[in-house]
Amino acid sequence: MTAGKSYFGGTVAEFLATPTSTLVGQLATRVSSEHRGDEAQQVRAWQIEVELLKAALASDACRDWGILLELPLLRLGRRIDAIILIGDCIACIEFKIGASRFFGTDVDQAVDYALCLRDFHAGSRSHRIVPILCADQAQDGHCDLSLTFVDHVGSCQRVNASNLAMALSRLSTMAGPAQIDWKEFDASSYSPTPDIVTAARALYAG
Repeated sequence: MTAGKSYFGGTVAEFLATPTSTLVGQLATRVSSEHRGDEAQQVRAWQIEVELLKAALASDACRDWGILLELPLLRLGRRIDAIILIGDCIACIEFKIGASRFFGTDVDQAVDYALCLRDFHAGSRSHRIVPILCADQAQDGHCDLSLTFVDHVGSCQRVNASNLAMALSRLSTMAGPAQIDWKEFDASSYSPTPDIVTAARALYAG
């Protein structure tokens, strides 16, 4: 495992083999060096998120997938909670720990993160990206795992703690066999501002 642009990156096998306390400690050390805020609350949320991810990724079929935690998005000044690289498909997960409802603003946030990857992140280019919003306390009846794609970005999957694994498993059935390399993905350039030539071309193209 290693820390690059994301606060943690590795294969799912490496992630599962690392104690939760070690993972949370690595995340906390990184965030304390870059930001100030309610770190105690963030640590509690990370502990739950890591355990949810470990439960969802426990199958042997997931071991070669890539996982990145807290990938920064420069345009928004925010970080994506988790990215799971499933073959050639990208799952972009936003957690709302303790939430029992799916709010429209949270859905918009998850979708915006996926759009940022598609539009500005070189490693995401031409790959299918699926935003997932996990409100861990939501009832099953409020979840929505229907999936359609528009310009490589899927509709937002609304899941709870118990069906996050199902959502990831469904993505694996549609993913291509070529596994995205998590190191290359993590190191890929993120360019939120187009250069003047690209901007001019876009303007003239309408």
